[in-house]
Amino acid sequence: METNGPNGSAPKVIVQYGSFIFALVCFTCVAAGGLFFLVWATAQGSAYAFDANKVSLIGLISTGLWASRAWAAIKRAEPDAIPTFRQKHRAFQIKAGTAIVGVIACAAMAGIYFGNRAAHKNKLGLLTKEVSDLGSKAAPIKQRFIQLRSETAQDLPGYLRRCSELEATLNDYEPALKQMDSLMSETQQELEELKTDSEYAEALPMVVVMRSVLKKDIEVAATYRKEIAYAKQLPGIPQADRSQFYDVNIQPVVDQEVQIGKDEIEIMKDAKARGIKLPESMYHQVGIN
Repeated sequence: METNGPNGSAPKVIVQYGSFIFALVCFTCVAAGGLFFLVWATAQGSAYAFDANKVSLIGLISTGLWASRAWAAIKRAEPDAIPTFRQKHRAFQIKAGTAIVGVIACAAMAGIYFGNRAAHKNKLGLLTKEVSDLGSKAAPIKQRFIQLRSETAQDLPGYLRRCSELEATLNDYEPALKQMDSLMSETQQELEELKTDSEYAEALPMVVVMRSVLKKDIEVAATYRKEIAYAKQLPGIPQADRSQFYDVNIQPVVDQEVQIGKDEIEIMKDAKARGIKLPESMYHQVGIN
């Protein structure tokens, strides 16, 4: 930096440069900070974006005026009419402008990054609550379904009654299963976005396994629908032909139901062996300790 101005007041010019640089740093900090919070809040759809914009605008105007006055004082002491000063000012402006743009760009990228992460965390919190609420609501329906699955009918009227009650239960249970799978799918997506954090990375395998179990639950519910559809045909079939009808049509479906249940247990056994923490209630329901 040159220290000799045309009027010989070098110390005054040095002070003016110091004041301008400090004002420029303050302007840059306010601009970068305001942009960071604006982008951060906007990424989350927060009303705070508007408030951040107002505060930032006041700060920008104040620090901008301060820097403008300091720069004007420098140019009065070092007029652009003198080529040496003109080149000096141009070089200084390029360096300062580049630095300001770089800082603001970094602030914007940081705002996008942290804003998106905050949005994913907020969404994950809402999804967790929805999953919990739906699980509590569907728990009695699931228990009823499990109870009816385990019942053994002694005669045709008992079997038809069981199928009728199963159908009524499935009318509530199936939609709950599909809704839960949808919520868990969204939860998995949010966890994928946050998996760089160990806390969320540990939760991801659990959600993947729970979705696999859910798919088996949905599959077995659809299989029971098949059994019920066949069962409804039994009263219209001559008694002598019912045993053959059952063996040909219903028994394979029942075998499929049993196999799906075994597959579900194997999924949970594998998860436990790999150290994946599932809710203990899931293990207890299938007899895994």
